[in-house]
Amino acid sequence: MIRVLIATTNTSSLGPTDARSVGAYLPEIVDAWWVFRRQDWHVDLASVLGGAPPLEARNPACPRQQAFFADPEMASAIEQTLALGSVDVDDYQAVFFAGGHGAAIDFVDNDVVNEVVAAAYRSGLALGGVCHGPLALAFAVDEFGVPLINGVRTCGFTNDEERAIGMADVVPVLVQDALERAGAVYLEGPSFVPHIQVDGKIVTGQNPASATLAAGAMTLLVEPVEVGRGSVSNGAEEGIDHDMEIHN
Repeated sequence: MIRVLIATTNTSSLGPTDARSVGAYLPEIVDAWWVFRRQDWHVDLASVLGGAPPLEARNPACPRQQAFFADPEMASAIEQTLALGSVDVDDYQAVFFAGGHGAAIDFVDNDVVNEVVAAAYRSGLALGGVCHGPLALAFAVDEFGVPLINGVRTCGFTNDEERAIGMADVVPVLVQDALERAGAVYLEGPSFVPHIQVDGKIVTGQNPASATLAAGAMTLLVEPVEVGRGSVSNGAEEGIDHDMEIHN
């Protein structure tokens, strides 16, 4: 059985006085889980520290969230996430970093996060991140100290999107800036519209609306199919009908 790890933040507040309540963005976790479940993948949940992460955007009226919490395995897993440092990435075929503004704290140049990303990269796993999740990819380096995403086509929550929601001066690190500093080729789509980049085995999604698309792209990397440049097809149908770029 294919196994995927969804990793989240544990940070619950931001700002100079910790006045802004933040956390892991639940719709991104749930949307990715929904896609992976439809592929019959086994999903584990982890967070930087383990335990129950703070959650943003919980919506009891959302059918996908209802299904997520109705699943006894997921309802338990979200309350008892694995500590990321205890995870052996070789148990998985894919690692997906969900976003949420809390990631702007504990995904940023975190030794545990960096080691998980580097180990997954060395093992040839599919690596993904959406919205603020790509911050997890921005600080890991290879054996020569070169950022793993140097020269890689990426996207993530844009500076314009942060400004639009009034968070540009609150988050300590802007996703777009971090990716560009790491030498990534940052490719921006329209604000708040689904948009992803796929470069090799690295998938990045721009914003929460991109989580389904990003997860769908990851299923294609783990289960390869004949793919023409810029096109996909294999049954991950929920993630294929928006703005997607593939680079071989």
